[in-house]
Amino acid sequence: MRKKTYEPIQSACKDCGEDFVISVEEQKYFASIGLVLPKRCKDCRKRRKEIKKSYNGKTESWSTAEKMGKR
Repeated sequence: MRKKTYEPIQSACKDCGEDFVISVEEQKYFASIGLVLPKRCKDCRKRRKEIKKSYNGKTESWSTAEKMGKR
């Protein structure tokens, strides 16, 4: 079986549109836990996580607030 080789990947953030690099270490980490590669830069992932945490347990979901531009 051939071993997978990794190289840094440049991608555009789904939220802010800025380019960001997914490092070899990040790729290996996401693969090791069975997740797909991120579609958002670190800042947008952090902001999204904070929004999600702030809406935990409230009637309006964080995804609804995000769609309404409250993020």
